[in-house]
Amino acid sequence: MMKRLASIDVLRAIAILLMIQVHFVENLSPREASSAALYDLSEVLGMLPAPLFTFLVGLSLWLWLRRETGLGRSELELSKVVVRRGLFLSGAGLAFAVVIWLPEEVFDWDILTLLGASTLIGFLLQGYFPLLPWVVFPLVGFATGKRCWGDESGVAACSVGGEA
Repeated sequence: MMKRLASIDVLRAIAILLMIQVHFVENLSPREASSAALYDLSEVLGMLPAPLFTFLVGLSLWLWLRRETGLGRSELELSKVVVRRGLFLSGAGLAFAVVIWLPEEVFDWDILTLLGASTLIGFLLQGYFPLLPWVVFPLVGFATGKRCWGDESGVAACSVGGEA
């Protein structure tokens, strides 16, 4: 049986502490001239915890699957557990959204709903057009549109041939 990896637990703790810190500063502290540098540092540090934590969720799932497969559990058993976990996290995320942000924002993705959907790996990675990697293309298109035509003037900030 595989032991827990302390390094993963330490990285999770760091991600959680950074997430608490950035949400605290973002929601409860104004960005004033006297503390602008600290506020900006908090924002920069805030870019780390969500990617780190979600990466660790995927890593932990893989380690768990490897251990369970080594113990002889069938693919059907493992699929049931993964789907149940994914649905639980998604449901918990939706319930949290209803309690905290009220029903009008229930379908705004948060960390729990993201983790729940991400845990449903078999569903997300199957089919003729699996969500991953195909979701990258519309997301890049959306980001390009926002980058190039994001302002309300209607003037494109990007152009073909180097002309702006």
